[in-house]
Amino acid sequence: MTGVLGFLPDAVAALAEIRRVLRSGGLFVSLGSDPELKGTPGAPEPMASRLNFYTAGELRALANEAGFGEVEVVTHDLGPFAREVGVPEEHLPLFEDSDARFLRARKS
Repeated sequence: MTGVLGFLPDAVAALAEIRRVLRSGGLFVSLGSDPELKGTPGAPEPMASRLNFYTAGELRALANEAGFGEVEVVTHDLGPFAREVGVPEEHLPLFEDSDARFLRARKS
């Protein structure tokens, strides 16, 4: 799930439903609710004022409360991936030098 978590009014309920429909051992991955994005091209105003942003600790707490057994937050530099898929040069700064935060949660 990319860029959706911040729009959800009840993230725990949504994650619990995702967990419910995952098969046992299924992995859920989410990207795009970093507080650092607020007010940037990734989450500009006025949209940013309507979103929920979560720190790594808050993401772990949401997934734990939703009942996921194995929860971690990992970061990845998206710059190399953006270059590989051909993002135009003028847009590469949006992806470089920023560690994107991914929530990874597995259903027990």
